Amino acid sequence: MMKPVIAIVGCGRMGLVRAQALKCVSHRVRYVFDVDSSRASQVADVHNSRAVASLAEMNWSELDAVFVCTPPSDRAAMEIATRLDKHVFVEKPIHLSARHSLSLLGMTLPRDRIFAVGYMNRYRSPIEEVRKRIEDIPILGFQAHWICKPYMVPWWADPAQSGGPLNEQATHIVDLIRYLLGEVDQVTAIQGVSDSSTVSVMLRMQSGCIGTFVYSCSATEKDIGLRLFTQDTPIVLSGWDFYLSDAPWQTSTIQRQSSEDAFLSETKSFLDAVESGDAQAVRSPFTDAFKTQVVVDCIRNSLRLGTRVTVEAYREELDAL
Repeated sequence: MMKPVIAIVGCGRMGLVRAQALKCVSHRVRYVFDVDSSRASQVADVHNSRAVASLAEMNWSELDAVFVCTPPSDRAAMEIATRLDKHVFVEKPIHLSARHSLSLLGMTLPRDRIFAVGYMNRYRSPIEEVRKRIEDIPILGFQAHWICKPYMVPWWADPAQSGGPLNEQATHIVDLIRYLLGEVDQVTAIQGVSDSSTVSVMLRMQSGCIGTFVYSCSATEKDIGLRLFTQDTPIVLSGWDFYLSDAPWQTSTIQRQSSEDAFLSETKSFLDAVESGDAQAVRSPFTDAFKTQVVVDCIRNSLRLGTRVTVEAYREELDAL
């Protein structure tokens, strides 16, 4: 098929990242929209695209696919595109909660359109290597952490717009745990006594594997990592790019991998899937990202209720809605 006709909705940092990735693969954007016209113009300039003042100004019949890079509370473009049977790429998380996205789940299930969600860590080569290797390695448990400073954009700290830091940012580590270790059975979360933005979560996986992760946005520096315990050497993934610094299959010291652009790989995979019609290129489809959203919701429920929450019980509540 001809190259799909693309629009970008939302021109903050991630809108610019997607525009630059599309430029790298020589893919032009037809329309750009943001509530801030100056930001829309900045992204439009990358592609010599048309910056529009509203979603209604876009000729939707021309479009094949839409990149939705808006805050979690603003998913209007995602809903319009899905209703009009367009291919969709939406930045994580899918919404403020699983309840907010139930109608979208119902619309995506019966369709053959590509619907990808931006969990870029699934496209990192160390993550893929570990995922393949641990198929034959018993995992005894895991420890993860995502420590950082606040994301300095106005909507991020407002739960009504972002769903809160756990929803908007800690979702990365929840998704990565699911991607590597399978589905979560139960969660128990506690907050720091003097710092409510620091949270510790214990998870029991359906496989029986157990582990913890600590999230905080109260730091001044970034510290991210995931350690999987085995009967031998642990598997250690470190830093923003999750480079593989230790593993039982290594016979010598692991050299740090060269940097890679996970956002570029993710964007290209979405375009490849749209052009070929083969959804296998997408590692985080909407239906799978919905499961990550459910776990994040359960963590927030555990904090609110002060008790352990079973994921299946919460999912049954959603199915009853």
